Amino acid sequence: MVYSIVAGVDGSSASLAAVHWAAREALRRDTELLVVHATPARPGRTTLATPTDPRPRPAGKRWTPFHVADELRNAYPALSVVADEMSGQPLPALLEAARRAELLVLGAHGGRTAAGFLIGSVALGAAGRAPMPVVLVRPGTAPADEHFPPPDGGEEQGPYRDVVLGVNLAWPSERVVGFAFDAAARRTAALRVVHGWSTPESHQDTVPEDALPFGTAFDEAAVLGKVLAPWRDKFPGTNVIHEIVVGSADRHLLDAASDASLLVIGRRPRPTAIGPRSGSTTHTVLRHAQVPVAVVPSG
Repeated sequence: MVYSIVAGVDGSSASLAAVHWAAREALRRDTELLVVHATPARPGRTTLATPTDPRPRPAGKRWTPFHVADELRNAYPALSVVADEMSGQPLPALLEAARRAELLVLGAHGGRTAAGFLIGSVALGAAGRAPMPVVLVRPGTAPADEHFPPPDGGEEQGPYRDVVLGVNLAWPSERVVGFAFDAAARRTAALRVVHGWSTPESHQDTVPEDALPFGTAFDEAAVLGKVLAPWRDKFPGTNVIHEIVVGSADRHLLDAASDASLLVIGRRPRPTAIGPRSGSTTHTVLRHAQVPVAVVPSG
């Protein structure tokens, strides 16, 4: 069976925050959620199964994703959720489970240093290789974080915080822009679009030959307007705020997303000997962003 949203879970606080975010996203999309736990096979270990929990697993193993699915059903009665346990290396197993999914959701593992968050290898690998959008969620992310405080100070949730989109006009991607507009529309949230611009002279040695030509800031604004125009028509109810900022977009994106519900960035694959990886902007944003980050393949 094909599930629109797949969430990887391993019992960590980051993955539990991620699977709850995935549950809320499944409700927003009115779709089913598949919760997956992948563990490497252990040669020589016996396995066990019970009639109520039939998946074979290493003997003595107490934690399973089936308990997480039960917790989600209790927390979100309208949610349709299924759990699965897979044997194999986590990254390949998760990518296979999500092969035909619309979205893969993972926890951004690791502690924090003075330079930012430490990102687990599985999360970073998925963000750099997955053919579908990947959302990385920090430990401690809660439902209230997605909303503005209620204007009257009451108990009901306020409106959703903005969705922030980083746009690279050298390689504009309809898939990335469309994902951000759709996310904003599902939340009835404003969409803030950020594009970093520098003078052409500063890019002479770094811009690939196949990139679109750089112009003046006025030209950049005109190009950005053309990129957004068809999506404004498709989502007429979405309030779009766009800005051209001078210099690298990294810092401006992080500033804009400091009070956002979701940050959306594109990933232009950069082939290496071991496969595609994400670029420096993506990596910087993933290390420092405090909110869930959706990494969307540009192709």
